Amino acid sequence: ELAAAGQLRIVPSVLLEPGQDYHLVIDPYSEIAVRVAESSPEAPLLLSSEQVPGGIRLRFNQPINAATLHSDGIHLADSAGAPVAFTTRISLDGKQVTVVPSRWPGSLTVALDGIESRSGVRLPVRVLRP
Repeated sequence: ELAAAGQLRIVPSVLLEPGQDYHLVIDPYSEIAVRVAESSPEAPLLLSSEQVPGGIRLRFNQPINAATLHSDGIHLADSAGAPVAFTTRISLDGKQVTVVPSRWPGSLTVALDGIESRSGVRLPVRVLRP
């Protein structure tokens, strides 16, 4: 499944065991070794937000799957409900996302829908007004 430009999302048909080594075979000459991280899929994906110079910082308690940010996972709107274009920056550890609006029309509303952690835990729909 092509998740976003230059990103391929592979969803196994069975649950992969944490701590186990797996190999993703690309072709007869290439393979990628993968180890599933030990994490608790039941852990809630807590979120806090704050306005920072030039954007809105979102903080998560688990690393975020960056592909879910760009597949309509974030929506930004002005006070009248009109969409506001934006870019995102994600921290190296995946636990912070900065939403940078193309314009700052006063108050903004951030809607999050479909964002997942790297371990597959889905964040419930949230609407934020930082």
